[in-house]
Amino acid sequence: MSGRSGLGWWALGAAACCLCGVAAEPGVAAPPLWKQLAPRKKVSADPQGDYQLSEDHGPWLIMATSFDGPEGERDARDLTLELRENFNLPAYTYSHTFKLDDGRPGRGIDEYGAPIKRRYRRGAEVLQHAVLIGDFPSIDDPQAQETLELVKTIRPASLEVTEGETSTQSLAAVRQFYQQVKRQWGQAIKGPMGHAFMVSNPLLPSDYFAPRGVDADIAKMNEGIKHSLLDCKGRYSVRVATFRGRTSLKEAQHMDQIDTRVRAAAESDPLVTAARKAHDLTVALRSRGWEAYE
Repeated sequence: MSGRSGLGWWALGAAACCLCGVAAEPGVAAPPLWKQLAPRKKVSADPQGDYQLSEDHGPWLIMATSFDGPEGERDARDLTLELRENFNLPAYTYSHTFKLDDGRPGRGIDEYGAPIKRRYRRGAEVLQHAVLIGDFPSIDDPQAQETLELVKTIRPASLEVTEGETSTQSLAAVRQFYQQVKRQWGQAIKGPMGHAFMVSNPLLPSDYFAPRGVDADIAKMNEGIKHSLLDCKGRYSVRVATFRGRTSLKEAQHMDQIDTRVRAAAESDPLVTAARKAHDLTVALRSRGWEAYE
């Protein structure tokens, strides 16, 4: 295998008035709990199967690890099959080229007075092969979080490295260093995928994750407001003032004395006063020709 290295994936969550405009640890056997956390449905693990990531493999996935180097693609494939066969995890592979030369100048100037151009020792681009685990509907999905904790602890045989061997796993040398430090301090050591994290499906368009429409609670709070910002036809607005209510904290020992009954808001309530001030300012600005909203 080639030397350990890594880039890319690991370098990879009141009332107001506005103006609107149009503008190498030994492998261990998996305990039964792992199988309880893993998806119940048996996933396929065909050595000849196609497990390349697609748009249908969930909007959210677990970024387990990545590989680079000449043998990175093979190692990513081996880990994908092992996660499927031994841990019943729906793993996929995804390859991506990271362009390191982004054209931005470095600090200083050369002997001709031109900005210094940065150069990378590893060339202008790096091809990495990621192993991801799906198929999760949201980033806070309970099954996703349980599986994420599982992935951080398991020790697949394909990631075990004996003394004297090298690995194509990205940042493997860095993780090995931190494991040695933790071992010296007597801290718990995670598995070779201990830095796994949740990621969105890179094959989905960016607008897939953009909010759609107005939140139901926000819409309800703005019902009946004559000049609500929700009625603004422009794409941008300028906030010119903010009016807030008042908050207070109750000590924990007196929680049983707090009145949780819903009551009608009084005219003297700070939040009611804030809403009135926002409305008055909106009306005043409109009277002077400004397209103001609250």
